[in-house]
Amino acid sequence: MFIVSIIAAIVALVATGLGIAESKQHRPEYGGFVATAVIAALVSAGLFAWSATYKQDEGESNVLRSFTGQIKEVDTEPGLSMKAPWVKAIPFDVRNNQINYEGLTFSDKNGTSGAMDLSLTYSLKPDMVDSIYKEYKTQGKFEAELVAKDVAATLRSVTPSFSNVEMMTKPTDVSAAMLTSLEQRWSEWGVTGVQVALGKPGYPDTITERLENLTAEQTRAEEAKAATVTAEEKAKQKLVEAKAEADANKLIEQSLTNSVLEQRRIDMLKSVGEKGNLIITDGEAQPLLNIDAKK
Repeated sequence: MFIVSIIAAIVALVATGLGIAESKQHRPEYGGFVATAVIAALVSAGLFAWSATYKQDEGESNVLRSFTGQIKEVDTEPGLSMKAPWVKAIPFDVRNNQINYEGLTFSDKNGTSGAMDLSLTYSLKPDMVDSIYKEYKTQGKFEAELVAKDVAATLRSVTPSFSNVEMMTKPTDVSAAMLTSLEQRWSEWGVTGVQVALGKPGYPDTITERLENLTAEQTRAEEAKAATVTAEEKAKQKLVEAKAEADANKLIEQSLTNSVLEQRRIDMLKSVGEKGNLIITDGEAQPLLNIDAKK
């Protein structure tokens, strides 16, 4: 834009000179030159202003590079900023970049080959994007030449530690192993916030069927184990309840002395008699007959 603005300025100057020359000779063509000069001057000013400003959004960082290729500075502050017209602002997205990979190949602990999809999320330290620019010039080239190759290579390097079944049932362990390796590899580039999400491994049909059957058996075994633990807990609870009940009965039995029992019998007879009932007893045993006096 800066070069175009210079060209427009030259056109404005030439048109102005021609217009002045034509006006001195009282030729009508001078009006066209004046109009051309005004338009060219406006275009030059607009392009100059455009080339001297740039907008930086949240989650973005710009490397400011001179026309000689020298890095002037790294801008990490969002907003509208000024720069020299001959300096170019090269943007980098530093927050939550997501890349999806399809059909990455691997070989597991059992020597079985397969393929899977993978989703990668990463961020960049805003003040370190100049190191990426120096080596790769653009973020797209950085992702294509470094990130993609490292992801594929890391997947192939960690999967030999996992069996068929572990690849199917423990994807978080595989992604954790990849995460550790990638974070170490990318720390020098200012890559942070790395997250790896793995898709379901794609094995040959015979392997997949066998693994699904094995997984189903493991699931049933785990459910049976959980049921056994639950039954044992219930049995323990019943034993505790039975012991508590036995202890309570023992305490009651110990507390029921002859005098206590006699007092309870007397209290019962008083309660029944207060309701107008007739009680026939031998005076020693429990009541033999209870007759409602009203009837």
